[in-house]
Amino acid sequence: MRRKAEKKTLVPAGLDLPGEAFGELLITVVGNDSVRIENHRGIAQFSGEYLRLSTRGGGLSIFGREMKIRVLAKQVLVVEGRIQALEWET
Repeated sequence: MRRKAEKKTLVPAGLDLPGEAFGELLITVVGNDSVRIENHRGIAQFSGEYLRLSTRGGGLSIFGREMKIRVLAKQVLVVEGRIQALEWET
């Protein structure tokens, strides 16, 4: 059986840099009106009530009503609408 290769850290541990600087998922929720996701891997499914994103650690589902994608860039997504729930899938 093959073992997974260990990830090597290229930046010294003494530097106090946030995880999103290294591709970690960053989620910012503003009330129940807006969600900003950085470092996602793409949209897997979208409707006005459901959004599923691929992420490095699995998936992220966002449930709501009247949701619209306001910003879609390579690694940044902003969704607005009536956000009801976020569910992390590993």
